[in-house]
Amino acid sequence: MVRLMSADGRPSENSNRLFEELRGSYDMKITIVENGPIILKTDRQVSFRMGTTSENKSGSVALCRCGQSLKKPFCDGAHRKVEFKAMAGEIDF
Repeated sequence: MVRLMSADGRPSENSNRLFEELRGSYDMKITIVENGPIILKTDRQVSFRMGTTSENKSGSVALCRCGQSLKKPFCDGAHRKVEFKAMAGEIDF
């Protein structure tokens, strides 16, 4: 069983449902870096859509979790400057 944690360290109520929906759909690993971004590692192409803009990426993709990146949804390292603090974790698909 995988359990996602909220920023305050409590288990997310929807983590099991989300994991079961996604499991088996992709060959992907999600690494939640302590005090840093969420890293998606996959051999598939990932499409990110925000409003009318879209971008396709493959391989490892770092997603902002601190909210301070100027390249959202991607990480630009701003978490280091703002001393972002959050727990780490991993999810394998």
